[in-house]
Amino acid sequence: MQTLAPRAPARTLTPHDLAHLTRLLAEEGTAHAGKEDIRRALDESRLAPAGAVAPGLVTLDAQVFLVAGPQEQFCRITLVLPPDADPARGRVSVLSPLGSALLGRSTGETATWRSFGRVHAARIVAVLAPLPAKGPDEATR
Repeated sequence: MQTLAPRAPARTLTPHDLAHLTRLLAEEGTAHAGKEDIRRALDESRLAPAGAVAPGLVTLDAQVFLVAGPQEQFCRITLVLPPDADPARGRVSVLSPLGSALLGRSTGETATWRSFGRVHAARIVAVLAPLPAKGPDEATR
């Protein structure tokens, strides 16, 4: 009898994130190893109804609080699109191994990813949802 490996829980994507990621994957001339990880994440994701995003969901521009490593180190990152990435400031690209592992996961889940030939893991302890984008009328208020 064959034993099947446990399947990771399904991810949840917002319509906003799906639109950005679909556009990112379709961009010509931007070869990036992380695109395969994002395609895989899209394949195993379900779409959240518009406006009905559960608290604690890791989305683009969310601040994610993680505990990782044998010392259970605490860190905060913000998940962003590649042009906005700045790892020194905690702004992690969704195309990075960590970014693609976190996308669509929720508070309490453990994200795993491979980097530099090793498997890493981090538990999501809290997520602060991004602030709603301001329209041109609201930007001057």
